[in-house]
Amino acid sequence: MSILNGFYKSKYANCSEYKNAPCYRSLISIAFFEYYLHCLMLEEVRKEINKFTSSAREAEKYILTYDFDEDDPTFLMEFYPLEFVEGWGAIYVDHTHTCYPLILYPQAHKIKTSTRIEGFLHAVESIHGEVDNLLNLFLKYEIIRHLEDDAQIKSNWSNYHKDLHTFIHNQYS
Repeated sequence: MSILNGFYKSKYANCSEYKNAPCYRSLISIAFFEYYLHCLMLEEVRKEINKFTSSAREAEKYILTYDFDEDDPTFLMEFYPLEFVEGWGAIYVDHTHTCYPLILYPQAHKIKTSTRIEGFLHAVESIHGEVDNLLNLFLKYEIIRHLEDDAQIKSNWSNYHKDLHTFIHNQYS
């Protein structure tokens, strides 16, 4: 059961810099934020971010779940490397209802010259490089799990997204 239920109605996944392009940093961070809201253990989240980073670097499968029930885990994200004719890419499946599944192919993006998979890996490195700031952001917005008023929820999401982008693009863009 998603704590962030209804978040998918926001424009969280949209990149403000490039129209009609998802913000990979936002997509990745929301899956880990959802994970944090379930476990409330920052070091556990840090370990998962490190595992995800290693998996993405090594082109290995990664699945982030939260186990409410051993027989029925809740999926938050899936990353599956794939071989394409032009090189390797991946499929990223978001289970937070923030974005459709992404095909990260090894061809140049229509706006930038890097490939989709390179852009995604760059975002993974950004998350990894800013993990302390990200975890502090999770603490700051933990209140979201207790809010019931739609206006407060929307306001907190907007602020979370703005705060995320104050540091996530700085050193790694």
